[in-house]
Amino acid sequence: MSRKARVLFPFVGDTFGGSHVSTLLLIDELRDSSFEPIIGVHKNGFFQHYLDEKKINWIQLPRSTLVKKNDLAKQLAQMFLNSWTLRSFLKKQCIDIVHTNDRRMHLTWLFAAKFARKKHVWHHRTASSSRRYAHYAKFSDAFVTISRYCARPFSNQLGDAIQVVQDPVDCSVSSKLVANAREIIVAQSGGNSDIHVVSFVANWTEQKRPLFFLRMAHRLVGLTDIPVVFAMFGDPREPIASRVYQMVEELGLAANILFMGSKTPIEPWIAASDVLVATSVREGLGRTLIEAMQLGVPVVATSDGGHREIIENHVTGSLVDQNSPEEFAQAVADTLSSKNRTQAMVSRAKSQATEKYAPSIHAQHILAIYDEILRK
Repeated sequence: MSRKARVLFPFVGDTFGGSHVSTLLLIDELRDSSFEPIIGVHKNGFFQHYLDEKKINWIQLPRSTLVKKNDLAKQLAQMFLNSWTLRSFLKKQCIDIVHTNDRRMHLTWLFAAKFARKKHVWHHRTASSSRRYAHYAKFSDAFVTISRYCARPFSNQLGDAIQVVQDPVDCSVSSKLVANAREIIVAQSGGNSDIHVVSFVANWTEQKRPLFFLRMAHRLVGLTDIPVVFAMFGDPREPIASRVYQMVEELGLAANILFMGSKTPIEPWIAASDVLVATSVREGLGRTLIEAMQLGVPVVATSDGGHREIIENHVTGSLVDQNSPEEFAQAVADTLSSKNRTQAMVSRAKSQATEKYAPSIHAQHILAIYDEILRK
């Protein structure tokens, strides 16, 4: 092939999260390769606005009905109907590979790629799955997942065809932004510059478990004399948000909790923390943990899901029983009080996370997959 092979990355466009960041890091690495990445967007929304703000080129994808969760007959009908319009688009744009990164895009573009005789990469980024999706995934030319934990639901159907390639993370921030973030947190907590900041960084959902974070905070306040404030970042989504506010009052934590809302970029706020606490369960990997490690912030996380593939317990962070707020509180207290041990752990974590999750390493694995499927 004399020209660069063209890789289409289709996105819905109505959301923006960690998977988008990871994909954009990959796309940036591909620009100097033998592949030409093309970003396509179906809907106007958060992602399109982000691309425009960052001056990243993208193209409008054809109007089509995005495939959603549905009964089998309706889902298959949508997939086949979409395929005719999208197949023509792929041929007109001379696309060689379609690389999808979320469930709606997998189902919307899978058959279109097959009917257009283009290669398809199914990049699975969540812990959720179903037997039906595993059967669909068999039609892809490559199945990539971000962790061994995410691969498990597909192992019976796909076996050795599964390729685990952990997400890229490239996290750095200026000291000025960190200082500004720290100054704001200190001011909002009453002006005590000796305060220790324990942060929760996630949208408020059942999976992320902000209520468990509050139970941990309540126990930590009664466990240590170290001055602590708990900074809660993320979108306060209902119905969890109302329960969070109620629990803060019930536990008498009003003086200890800071509701910080969503912050973009989040990196200065993570770096301004003394400990990052990750109470979530069933995480495919845990991007926020890796960001904290690269920024030199100690991590206390649930011993669950993809967290166990990121952290080596007591070596690069602390993994704790997901059902024990008491153990969480003790782990945070130990992290704050054992400064020499914590600093050694942070140093190891930063070195390992920076090397292991480098975008260039991730891109090498993906490029090898592209080369392999194009040879078939």
